[in-house]
Amino acid sequence: MRQIRLLSAAGFLTIATFAAILFAACAKNKCAGVTCNNGGTCVSGSCSCATGFSGSRCDLIALYYQNNTYTNVSITFNGTTLNVPPGATEALYGTPGTTATGSASTHGLYGNVYSWALSDIFPANGTPFTHQLNVGADYFFLQVSNIDVYPVNYLTVNYGTPEQTVEQVSLQADRQAYGVGYYKWVFNSVIIAKFSDGHSITTDSLSIPGTLNSNILLSLP
Repeated sequence: MRQIRLLSAAGFLTIATFAAILFAACAKNKCAGVTCNNGGTCVSGSCSCATGFSGSRCDLIALYYQNNTYTNVSITFNGTTLNVPPGATEALYGTPGTTATGSASTHGLYGNVYSWALSDIFPANGTPFTHQLNVGADYFFLQVSNIDVYPVNYLTVNYGTPEQTVEQVSLQADRQAYGVGYYKWVFNSVIIAKFSDGHSITTDSLSIPGTLNSNILLSLP
């Protein structure tokens, strides 16, 4: 009887050892036949892609969109939307050599909506491409800090020029810098702020640089 028990134990040990070897072999072979492109590596049967690539076999390449403006940029491609905060970069992935056609826009609390028409080619040379989103030199971004004791109810921007805009606003007297919005650039712009008690402030001519992503912070009064 003891001999039979010893044989049974030996047999169980043999089966357990075989099962362990088989399990290890199966685990080791999860990446067998898995090809990861563009520098990707296989981990437990799935591709871990290098930066700038995506997809089940890392065969999709990135188009990066860098937001150089002062407000969030919304980008739309065929129903896919990317929201890119100021200073941030987001990626859109696609097949190398194909074209991504879409649009992007940004705006402040008031003012104009600034937009871009986008048509970019997913790089075929294996190097991800970065599209710099800049507001052109024909616009500027206005920030206002209200240090008066009354809220600002109306703003007239580019007073006395063909680009003049008059808007009803709500800029509290809290000394915060409000990102008011984008306006057409004019040489020596004048801005009028009308407060809730009825008094107004007219600025001197403002020297605003006519460059990409130009902005001005106006403290009232």
